[in-house]
Amino acid sequence: FFQNFQEIDDVGHLELSGVTDDGSKVMSVVQNKRNVAQKSLDPYLTWKIPETWSLEDAATVPLAYATAYHGMVQAADLSSCESVLVNAGHTTIGQAAIALALQIGSTVFTTVAESDHKDFLIKRFPQV
Repeated sequence: FFQNFQEIDDVGHLELSGVTDDGSKVMSVVQNKRNVAQKSLDPYLTWKIPETWSLEDAATVPLAYATAYHGMVQAADLSSCESVLVNAGHTTIGQAAIALALQIGSTVFTTVAESDHKDFLIKRFPQV
């Protein structure tokens, strides 16, 4: 699993998923280094994958949610009594921001560029 990343040059961060030596399915955000190894997984940026998710689906989640969490929770300290505007809510980071804000109990507003983006978000977040 981790051997696939050994020939990549540094271009920032990667999100990945895989199976560890002990058989755990995990997803993570890692620095893009030549030798990504299990021992380099940051425990704060590594999560167990829910049983119902594929490894492919899980690999699309960590960076978007880590980015949204940092901006909305760690930096802005978003609370349930606040409203939040999420620009481009249909993007991966936008969807993560909407999901986090709804989980916190905030009122969410979003922008979209096209009507099919709006339709997608209404299906993705029917509770809004």
